Amino acid sequence: MTNTSTDQNKNSSDENKVKLLWEILKPYKDKYLQVWWYGGMEKGKRPGDQPQVHVLFREVLEDLRPTDNFIQITANITDLVSWRVDSIWHQQRKIDFANQDIYEFVIDHTVNRTGFVGDFFI
Repeated sequence: MTNTSTDQNKNSSDENKVKLLWEILKPYKDKYLQVWWYGGMEKGKRPGDQPQVHVLFREVLEDLRPTDNFIQITANITDLVSWRVDSIWHQQRKIDFANQDIYEFVIDHTVNRTGFVGDFFI
C-alpha cells in the first residue's frame, strides 16, 4: 500500500521519514519565519515514499523586517501547499504575506530553433 502524506508523516517506525510538519520547526515556534524559497528535491527513502523538498525559512522580526538567520528543513512535496513562498508564520499560524503581488507567467511551450522549449515571460 502506498503511503499518503499523513500516513508517512505519522509513522514513527522509520526514523528517516519526515516528521509532522510543525514538529520540525518546534524549536523555532516563538520566532517569526518567512518561507523564503524551495530548494532541491530528493527521492523518498523507500519505494512509494513521496519526494522530499528542502524548504528555506528566513527569520523576520516582529515588525516583519528580515534578519540574516535562515533555517532549512526537509518536507514532503505535498506539504508545500501549506507553505507558500513569502508567507510569514508565528507559533504555527500564518500571520501575513511579505509580498501581496500576484504574478502571471506566460510560458511558450513550443520548440524553438535550438530544439529547446521557449522562454517564459512575466
